[in-house]
Amino acid sequence: MDIISIVLLIFIGLAIVVAILVLIKGGSRKLTAQQQKFLNKQWAKIISESHNNSVQAILDADKLLAYLLEAKGYEGTVGEMLKKSGSLFKNLNDVWAAHKLRNKIAHEIGVSLSPKDVNKTLSKFKKAYKDLGAKL
Repeated sequence: MDIISIVLLIFIGLAIVVAILVLIKGGSRKLTAQQQKFLNKQWAKIISESHNNSVQAILDADKLLAYLLEAKGYEGTVGEMLKKSGSLFKNLNDVWAAHKLRNKIAHEIGVSLSPKDVNKTLSKFKKAYKDLGAKL
């Protein structure tokens, strides 16, 4: 092996170590007391509005998920953050289902939601928040 090959192997090895450290460190931030207080206030508002305006409740629940993921150090759209943080969730499929319903509401006209759908979706968001360290 020549010197260029050795240097290239060392560089690749270092890049892999850095990538692993970033993945391990990502999402390790804990919520501050102020963030937890904000979260509790917003969640109470979402639950309250879910009875009168279920569409807005789902949209706001997804925004709160984005807030939590950003607080954990993730960047990008909610979808991008979910791809990066998937290992933090006990049931990633439920989190995706809740987010996809939000997208359907945001991008389609006349989406109709049953009270059961709203409750199930908000429950999925709540579990996701808890997986991210929120105390609700």
